[in-house]
Amino acid sequence: MDVSDPSSSNYGKHWTPEKVVEAFAPSKETIDEVKAWLVASGIADTRLSLSNRATWIRVNATIDEAENLLKTNYKEFEHTDSGKTTLACHEYSVPKSLKHHIDIITPTVHFAVMTNEKAKRGSDQGTRPSRQVQAVPMADPPTLASSSSAFNYSICSTITYPQCIRALYNMPVGTMDK
Repeated sequence: MDVSDPSSSNYGKHWTPEKVVEAFAPSKETIDEVKAWLVASGIADTRLSLSNRATWIRVNATIDEAENLLKTNYKEFEHTDSGKTTLACHEYSVPKSLKHHIDIITPTVHFAVMTNEKAKRGSDQGTRPSRQVQAVPMADPPTLASSSSAFNYSICSTITYPQCIRALYNMPVGTMDK
């Protein structure tokens, strides 16, 4: 994308929301192929709808239908502190011919926070130990005025500083007066 390339004349020219949608929206072929798979799998076309900007397909399906469609088993997960629950699975599958058309399916394997697992079907209820978070000592951040020659870029794989981003994207140091 030339808007991200400092050597491009379009560098830094922001896109409108419409241009972003246009650039990342799925093709008609993608929408048609995914819908055809869903319908062939027993999901009526009347239970499919496109988002407002046609960037994703909403599927109105039962858990059993979703499990059969994605070859998975859904479970209910409960957040330890809040008690809120969400559906998710450990893995899922789509036909190989559709993999390049699909970026994400939700709900599936994505969590915003760690949770305890409760089996959706009664007999194998259990919990998973919560993940322990350990503090990592950090060095004092370099000042923005630090010269790039004195900056230790090896830390960029663990902590992101403006110097890391400038090096990664070949961005010049800003020249605007404060």
